[in-house]
Amino acid sequence: NRQTMQQSLVLFSALCSLSAGALVPIPYSRGAQVVFTESKAPNVEKIPAPGIKIFNNVRIAAPAPVVYSAPSPIVQAAPAVYSAPAPAVYSAPAPVVQAAPAVYSAPVPVVQAVPAVYSAPIPAVYSAPSPVVVAEAPSPLDAPNPPMPSLDIPHRGGQYHAQDELGQYAFGHYGGPNTRVESKDYLGRVTGSFAYIDGEGDVQVRKYAAAPGMGTKVAGSDIPVDPNH
Repeated sequence: NRQTMQQSLVLFSALCSLSAGALVPIPYSRGAQVVFTESKAPNVEKIPAPGIKIFNNVRIAAPAPVVYSAPSPIVQAAPAVYSAPAPAVYSAPAPVVQAAPAVYSAPVPVVQAVPAVYSAPIPAVYSAPSPVVVAEAPSPLDAPNPPMPSLDIPHRGGQYHAQDELGQYAFGHYGGPNTRVESKDYLGRVTGSFAYIDGEGDVQVRKYAAAPGMGTKVAGSDIPVDPNH
């Protein structure tokens, strides 16, 4: 009936408006030149540990090594050495050298100069300047926190991975003694983090960030601290 048709048109209009809002293009061109601002974050930075202990490390004293003394070597007298008589040396007669025959050189041919060839000048080609995009450099502290590792039995974990045609991606895995997450945006900025259980049974976290031409910056709870500072 007429009322059902009107309701269908209203629902169709709402779906079209939602699709148009979800497909907003990213204001970025593949040929654009990306310039990153200077990052204030240090290249290496210490961050607090999560404070999670998975197990206590039990130290077992190593057994004392058994030392055996080596037997004294037996030294035998060296055999007598006799020198052989020097051989007689006879000088060979001097060789007879004959004079080399006279060599006559052929006359040098006359080479005529090749006429000069002039090429037409190559026309100059000017390309239009590429647009410049100014973006903020990533910081390792902006990276997401990784899932905490575990030693649960039975094992419970998983992984994921997604990417698109602009070069953006995101992946990660969780569960077990180490975990990790990482992502990259359409400007080439990469941020990520991972966690693991060290030999003392404590959970340690490491975060990192990188961008084209900017290098990599790291922040971690397992980075040693200089006691003089």
